[in-house]
Amino acid sequence: MRNNKSLFANIDWTLVCIYLLMLFFGWLNIYAANYGEGIHDLMTMSSEPGKQFFWIGSSFIWILLIIILDGKFYTTFSYPIYILTICLLIGVLLVGKEIGGAKSWFDLGSFSMQPSEFAKIGALLALSKFLSQLNVNLQKKKTQVKAFSIIALPIILILLQPDAGSAIVFISLLLVLFREGISNTYLIVSCSAIVLFIITLKFEPQTTMLIVLVISIILGYLLKKNRQSIKPALIGLVLAIGFTQSVDHIYSEVLRPHQRSRIDLILGKIEDIRGVGYNLHQSKIAIGSGGFLGKGF
Repeated sequence: MRNNKSLFANIDWTLVCIYLLMLFFGWLNIYAANYGEGIHDLMTMSSEPGKQFFWIGSSFIWILLIIILDGKFYTTFSYPIYILTICLLIGVLLVGKEIGGAKSWFDLGSFSMQPSEFAKIGALLALSKFLSQLNVNLQKKKTQVKAFSIIALPIILILLQPDAGSAIVFISLLLVLFREGISNTYLIVSCSAIVLFIITLKFEPQTTMLIVLVISIILGYLLKKNRQSIKPALIGLVLAIGFTQSVDHIYSEVLRPHQRSRIDLILGKIEDIRGVGYNLHQSKIAIGSGGFLGKGF
């Protein structure tokens, strides 16, 4: 246990206030969405606002417990917790309950448990433990491989369920590595791959290749002008061409039908206001009706 005098000494109260403000407005939106004339049981467990209020209250108990626990607990049990969550991810692939086409849940009778949510905590603890070691230098390739492996392992297991939505959340952990000093090259390459993926799906292959070629020529010119080697531009051109050729396979074979439909909807390839595009269409109506300030609660 921590000393009572130092229990709340190092808390970032500005961050806590921002969190509480977001929490309040999130709950208020749920309350407003369920409010209606003649409805008086919005604060019971049978209503969405009531359930949300209960879980918000329960979360403060866990927050207090986390604060009370000594920091040595996390450094000691970081790796065991990570290994346990990895075992849960493997277990759910074997005996998990399939919901919505994904085997992501353990059926525990009256309630279900999703291991990927616990895996987020495990990955965060393990990555923090690894990066806090004195001999860790993210400029070394060996260290980078270890850090990426901690993040990649749960992503791979979650994709096997398959649950791409939960897997994407783990990619945000890469920002921790950039904060700790890893090369910005990885960030540039990752963002370029995402942009190139979207461009390839949006335009014809010939147009995509022309865009890649023009960007490579401009990059090569800038490098040459600054008396630097144009090798990065040539390597980038080859990788970009190879990646664009693989996009169609990823889109057709890796992504699930509902994921492809959502991408097509966002890119404007399809319009389905009564099906996959219903939520997007209703959101536009709500935003257009309420305007910037909304209509109040």
